[in-house]
Amino acid sequence: MSKNYKLTGIEPVAVWKYFYEISQIPRESGNNEGITKYLLAFCEEHNIEAVRDDAYNVIARVKAAPGYEGASTVLLQSHTDMVCIKDPGSTHDFSKDPIPLYAEGDIITAEGTTLGADDGIGVAFMLALMASDKPHPALECVFTADEETDMNGGVKLDYSQFKAKYFINLDGFGFAVGSAGEIDIRMFVPFIEREIKAESTSCCITVSGLLGGHSGNQAMDERANAIVLLNRVLLEIEKICSFQILDIKGGRAGGCMATAIAANAEAVIALPARKLTEVQEKVEMVTAMLKKEYDKRDPDITITILQQERACNAMDDEAAKKVIDLLTLLPDGLHSTNQHWENTMGSTSNVGVLEKRVDVVEVAVTIRSTDTKRYYLLEQVCRICDVLGLRTELICDFPAWEYNVDEEWMDMIKKLYPEYKPRILPGTGELGYFTKGIPGLKMVSLTPSAYNCHSTNESLCISECQYFWDRLLKLLEQMKNM
Repeated sequence: MSKNYKLTGIEPVAVWKYFYEISQIPRESGNNEGITKYLLAFCEEHNIEAVRDDAYNVIARVKAAPGYEGASTVLLQSHTDMVCIKDPGSTHDFSKDPIPLYAEGDIITAEGTTLGADDGIGVAFMLALMASDKPHPALECVFTADEETDMNGGVKLDYSQFKAKYFINLDGFGFAVGSAGEIDIRMFVPFIEREIKAESTSCCITVSGLLGGHSGNQAMDERANAIVLLNRVLLEIEKICSFQILDIKGGRAGGCMATAIAANAEAVIALPARKLTEVQEKVEMVTAMLKKEYDKRDPDITITILQQERACNAMDDEAAKKVIDLLTLLPDGLHSTNQHWENTMGSTSNVGVLEKRVDVVEVAVTIRSTDTKRYYLLEQVCRICDVLGLRTELICDFPAWEYNVDEEWMDMIKKLYPEYKPRILPGTGELGYFTKGIPGLKMVSLTPSAYNCHSTNESLCISECQYFWDRLLKLLEQMKNM
C-alpha cells in the first residue's frame, strides 16, 4: 500500500486539506507567528471577522446560518501549537521543516516526528466548518496559543468578550465532560566540575525503544519511563562500584516540558576500568529484568552500554549523588484511579525532563489529577527537594475542568455518539479557564483521538475522524432551538 503524502482524496476532504496546510507551518509552542498569520488570512479570505490578541490567540466570529439567528451562540476551541519530538538521529528541524506526514490505510501519521494531531485535528475541524455552508448557530471560534507549555493563551484570554452559552472543545479524546488539573515543577541540582579519576574508563548507557506518550492520556497504560529506567540501571551499577557522572539526559530537551513520558535517556559515566566487564554483565541482567517487567506494556525496551573516549571532566560526587537520590525519590507513574469514573486516572506524576546544563542538572515533573491529590504529590516533591537542599520553581497550576452540562444537551449528544461514553480527560487543557471565565458555560469535548500523542508514534484514525466530523455537523444542526 502506497503512502499518501498530500492527504488527497480522503474524506472529509476539507478537514484533511486544512490539516495538511497547517502541517506545513512550524508551530512549536512559542513559535506562533506563522500559524496566526495563516488563520487571519483564512478568515479574511472567507469574510469572517477575526482578531489576534497579545497572547497570539485568534478569535473569529462566524454568523449564524439562515434560520439559526435565534439559537444560542456556540463557542468552539482548539489550540494551534504542538509538541515537537523526533526520533534519535532525525535531522528534522521543527523551526522550519513541515511535518513529514502521510496517510496509509486508515491511519495518518508522520515519519520520525510527532504528527501534531494534538491539536491540529481540532484546528482543521474548525477551519473546515468555518469554510462550509452547513447549518449552525452563531459561532465564536477560539484558537489558543501555547497550550502545550504554560497555557499562556488560555491564561491571558479575555473571557468577557464571549456571549456563548454552549462550548465544544476540540482538543480531547472522544466524548469528554471534564479534565484533570495539572501542576508543573522544575528542580535544580548545581554541580562543580571535577577531573575524572585515574584508571577510569568512560561508558555511555542508553535507554531507548520505549513507547513514550502523553503523561495523562497514557497514565492508565503504566508505560515505562526511560529516565526512571536509566536511574534503575545506575542504582544497580552503584552496587558494584562507585562512578562519576559526565553527562546525563532524558525526555524532552529544553526544560520544563515534562508532559511527555520519556522515551529515551542516557548517561555518560566514568568507572574503574577493572570493573567494566562486571558492570556490562550487570547491565545485561537489569535489561532482561526490565524487559520482563514491561513485556506487555513496553515490549521494545533497549538498554546498551558502550565504551567511549575518555572525557575531561565530571560533576562532583555530592551533586551526582543528589541527582540519583532525587530521581529515586521522585513520584512517577500512576498513583490512583478516579473513584467516580470507571477506567479513569485519579492522579499521576511524570518525570519528563532530565538535562545537564553548564553548571546545573535540571529535572522537571508534571503532576496531574482529576481530584485534588495533585497538591499532595506536589508537597511530596517539594519536601524531597527541601531535604536534598535543592531549589525548585513552580511553573504552573492549571485548574481542572469540572462537569457542567445540562440534561437536554447531554441527551442530544448521547444519541448522536452512542458508541462513546462520556469520560473525564486525564490530560489537561485550558478548559478550566473557560468555565471560570464564562459563568454558566455548558461544556463538552468531542474529538477524535490523537493516538500516542506527544510521541513519534502519534497517529489519527481516518474513519474515526469521519465519524466525529459527521456528528459535529449534526449536533450543530440540531441546536437550532436551544
